[in-house]
Amino acid sequence: MHENEQIFAYTRENSDAKAIVLINFSTEPASYDASIVEDAELILSTNSDSAKGTLSPLEAAIYEFN
Repeated sequence: MHENEQIFAYTRENSDAKAIVLINFSTEPASYDASIVEDAELILSTNSDSAKGTLSPLEAAIYEFN
């Protein structure tokens, strides 16, 4: 993933599932390469209008890969 100092990101996986967690600790919007979650489904976000490729200020999002 392209380095963005505003975003803390990590993946979790086991034999059944894989997820990526993205957190924007900044008070400014932050963008990231949406291709890293292209095949994933948003399962949880602190922003009801969350969109792939952008995190709102202080937003956290979890994507699950199928």
